[in-house]
Amino acid sequence: MPRYSILIFLALSLGIVLVAVNCGGTKTKKVYIPILVTGTGTGTSTSTGTGTGTGTGTGTVLTDYYAERLNVVMNASPSWTNACVLEGVFEAGTYLVVATVQVRHSDPAEKAWCRLYYNETTEVNSICYGDGAYFHSFMSSNMLTADGTTSYSYAIQIRDGTLAYPVESQNAAIVAVKLPTANYDSNEDVGQKSTSSTSPMLHSEMTITETTLSDYLLVHSSTHWLGADTNSQSLSDLMVAGTVASFSARAPLGSAEERCIHSGFRPVGIQYLANDDFETGLGNWVNGTGDDADWSRLSGATTSTNTGPTGGNGSSTWYVYTEATSQFNYDFFLDLNSSGFDFTNGSVAFAYHMYGISMGTLRLMVWTGAAWECAWTMSGDQGDQWFSTEVDLNSFAGAGRMLRFWGTTGPNFESDMALDDIKVKIPTDVNVGHYFYSDSASYFSYKEQVHMAAFRLSDPQWTGYAYNFETGEKSTTTTDNSASVAFTPAAPGDYLLMASCQVGASAFGDNATRVEVWWELDGAEYDRMEYYPQIRSEDRATFAGMRRVSLDASAHTFRIRFSRPQSGTAYIRDASVVAIPLP
Repeated sequence: MPRYSILIFLALSLGIVLVAVNCGGTKTKKVYIPILVTGTGTGTSTSTGTGTGTGTGTGTVLTDYYAERLNVVMNASPSWTNACVLEGVFEAGTYLVVATVQVRHSDPAEKAWCRLYYNETTEVNSICYGDGAYFHSFMSSNMLTADGTTSYSYAIQIRDGTLAYPVESQNAAIVAVKLPTANYDSNEDVGQKSTSSTSPMLHSEMTITETTLSDYLLVHSSTHWLGADTNSQSLSDLMVAGTVASFSARAPLGSAEERCIHSGFRPVGIQYLANDDFETGLGNWVNGTGDDADWSRLSGATTSTNTGPTGGNGSSTWYVYTEATSQFNYDFFLDLNSSGFDFTNGSVAFAYHMYGISMGTLRLMVWTGAAWECAWTMSGDQGDQWFSTEVDLNSFAGAGRMLRFWGTTGPNFESDMALDDIKVKIPTDVNVGHYFYSDSASYFSYKEQVHMAAFRLSDPQWTGYAYNFETGEKSTTTTDNSASVAFTPAAPGDYLLMASCQVGASAFGDNATRVEVWWELDGAEYDRMEYYPQIRSEDRATFAGMRRVSLDASAHTFRIRFSRPQSGTAYIRDASVVAIPLP
């Protein structure tokens, strides 16, 4: 099949970049020129795994490059063939390069190979799957530092192990997103390591250094396998802040050549020092000393009429409150159970309810090391409703700071005040690590080509981002939704949509046991993957898809769906959907 390359040469002296997009057999090209992006506003997120936000300040020049090849590409040769290529002279700066594609072998008995190849010299990540009858996902990522004059290339390549039947690829996409000068972290450890341990062993790690409260997007990829033809498994964990955020497992099928990918997109939300809704207790809070009475935990209404809430804030059931009956003009201290923190760039968000004609005063106090100082206060009857607020703590920066809610009841019983959904936010570094192990001490598991990068979503380039993620595993015997996010662009424009998860099935060995997974935008389907484990139902395979789409300024829904088309149970775990605006 002929290959067409389209080069656009523009004078670098004018600040415009030379780019070539080569999609190996298609005349379609997409070339993007530097655009100045500005934005103002504030970002928001929640620890439940959803987030939307806008950046603050004036943006810098952002250039991104994108190529896609959606139709089927075939290769019946043991030599590598390009499925899609992104190449050219990038503007000077640091780029995160991401590639996704669906790959299969037309003969179920043969193996399909796929890789991301950099500058025609270096393999970034690779896979080799033996059960080639259905499309598998391949995803790879890489950091690139461009000097503004050198030409760079990234190619998704496929090949066959025999000449009998072709390997096929479809829905190939490569993007290079220019990152801000700072506000990102990365680690790339391509070296091969091995272990026969049945407990997770660290391959490589990095720290997301959070200097301000923000969501981050973590993009990761790695290759792992078991060095034997056996029904034992190679297992891979992505750990974020000490918790398994993504998991991959694979038993090789008839060949120790098999390689599997463990990759994905993972939002990392704001790390809370304390996040308490009082559903199961006081959490990180304790009743203080030196006051007159204790805060009480309650569900439903307080015992007095015309005062206090009838339930928790929003969907919450439980809350804490000050019982004013027979406790008039009493002081109630609720303290954060800690020995002190530095509140630089920190804040406290909480919901409060102050209903009653004799309502007293609620204060948020900060211990500065010498005295308690007031950071926020509210007095008097505020009506029968919950209010939410967030208090900036940056003016109390310094070591050894502590927090206290100080409630003072009024002169009679109509003075029950309440608190709920308290979130103490302090910029906290987050450790990210790729681990691997074997489920049998008799066999070695191998891991290599680990790439991790995380960038701050509160930067103005990403104004209007949205995400959702789910932690853990869910199942269906029919069809179900996984991670889903609804968002509305402020203006028409291009978005990069990214979806990933791991999938598995309750049985193995034939077509009837397969699981299907795909992502949808407003009901339209993209990047369908069909997978069934060949010899272990515990296998979990990576699904990943990515597309640049033009959106209007209306509401959109972006979600992952999965199904069990015939018998048994389909499993999905650690699903994420992320939408970021592009110029």
